[in-house]
Amino acid sequence: MMPWLIDFTNQRVVIVGGGKVAYRKAKAFLQEGALVSIVASEMKEEFSSLECQKIYKDYDIDDIKDAFFVFAATSSKTKNQQIVDDALKQKIMCASATKTNTPFHSMATIHTNQMTLGVSTNGQYPALSLKLKNDLKGYDDYLEVLSLLRVEILNHQLVEENQRQSFFHSIMLLSLEELKLLYTMVLQRQGIVLLFPHHINEEAYSFASFAKALIFSCQESDYQQKLETLLMIHIKWNIQPMTISEGIIYKRIKQTVPIPVLSALFKDQELM
Repeated sequence: MMPWLIDFTNQRVVIVGGGKVAYRKAKAFLQEGALVSIVASEMKEEFSSLECQKIYKDYDIDDIKDAFFVFAATSSKTKNQQIVDDALKQKIMCASATKTNTPFHSMATIHTNQMTLGVSTNGQYPALSLKLKNDLKGYDDYLEVLSLLRVEILNHQLVEENQRQSFFHSIMLLSLEELKLLYTMVLQRQGIVLLFPHHINEEAYSFASFAKALIFSCQESDYQQKLETLLMIHIKWNIQPMTISEGIIYKRIKQTVPIPVLSALFKDQELM
């Protein structure tokens, strides 16, 4: 199966059924701008709050004529299958609240400020779809910063065209806080990166926060990829090896950086 996004704006959607599932679906389609018609001999009280066409009658095939989409939501699996069959004969897209022979299946849907996502376990474990749906909501802030960064980089051609695909994939190695800081650097057209030869402790993170600098450990497995990704961005970079002298460790760090780096924190003679 292949997922698709469908624009229901001003499209006629017929929902057959007057229960809780029909109500939820009607509400969802209305939020998408659909022109909803509900067909059922009886409807729950909640339906009175919906601004849509309500047809109080038993279903027959004429009810779905000229529909863009049909959703079968009766309590009868047999009746739902009949509605689906009627729709398919008329080349109308359709789905059902019960398991039927239809090519369309609804998914758990996530709408946030930045994303529209559909999640499905193909009927294997529907409860997992709900868990995944809630987990994915946490990416909204992350996507917002990525989007802002992408627009700024593309609008000002800050990354070479032949490097963009690699850049936009690898930049997701950064955390949300790192991306926020990087976006500020891109806006200012200059950035600071502190390179530590060892694992980073809380004091180092505090210092980096004060300096408004990105901070990497040369011992991180993805250190080189992160650094190379940052340097694809054409802004002024100040790369500071966090060593007290320009000895062996400083030289090793310097060899990992393809552009000139700043001097060590102290000159060798200052340590004597």
